[in-house]
Parts: sequence; C-alpha cells; structure tokens
Amino acid sequence: MPSLDRRRPIGIAIGVGLVIALLALGAALFRPTPTGEDARAPARPIAREFLRVDAPVPISAGGRVALAAGAVQAVDAVPFLLAVEPAARGDGARDALVVSVDGRRLEARTAAVDGAAQGVRLDVDADFLQPGRYLIQIDTAGDGPLAIRRYVVEVE
Repeated sequence: MPSLDRRRPIGIAIGVGLVIALLALGAALFRPTPTGEDARAPARPIAREFLRVDAPVPISAGGRVALAAGAVQAVDAVPFLLAVEPAARGDGARDALVVSVDGRRLEARTAAVDGAAQGVRLDVDADFLQPGRYLIQIDTAGDGPLAIRRYVVEVE
C-alpha cells in the first residue's frame, strides 16, 4: 500500500493548478467595465479588405482571403497563387480540390509558378464561387503530415 506521503506532492500540485486556473477564469470574466469616454464610444466595425481578382490572388500556406462577390462574377475564372515551397511543389501539375461549405466540389489541376512569386496557380471558374466559404486543398510532392496544403477563400 503506497504511503500518503508520496501522494501528497501530487495532490498539492493539482490543487495549486486548480487555484491558478480559477483565478485566471475569474480575471477574464470579471474585468472592470470601461468608464468615461471608453464606455460611450461605439464599437468600430471590423474593416474587411477585399482582394482584386484581375490578377492572381496570393494566399499564404494555411492562409485565408476574402473576395467581393461582385468582383468574382465580373471575371470568367479567378486565378489563385497558392504559396508552396519549391520542394513540395514539384515539377509538374498538382491535384487540387475546391470544396464549398454546402458540399459542392470542384476537382482541378494546378500549374507550377516560377520566379519571384513561387508557388502554384489554380484557376477556379467564377460560376463555382458563389458567396460563401471554400476550402482549397492541394496534394504536394512531399510525404508525411504536410503532404496536403489547405487554403480558405471567403466570397462575400
């Protein structure tokens, strides 16, 4: 039978951890309310910056972009420049999948882009990009857990 003396340090550590967690929760929930001008100032709306679609729209690895629905519908296809390092990009075209939140799917192929803007280019039919969120997924030339790259597009 283990002695109580060996369990005591573990129990103390758990107790201290719980007290710290409760103090942090209390501090987050019971912040003082603003007074003076801070209390009267209206909340500022978050500014959304929409990207232009007449040139390739750059998206960083794991990144997100917002596009205006009117700008998307003004073109035949939206070109995306997806950031992929050269080793993962490979030499040829890569498979891509564009999925909407309502379940629509578009399978496509990317083209490697060289030069200052390295990555892959993916042209997506503008008729497919209705207002909503989309996930772009491409298979890379690499192996392992990072063999698939994902990008998020919002059309508003």
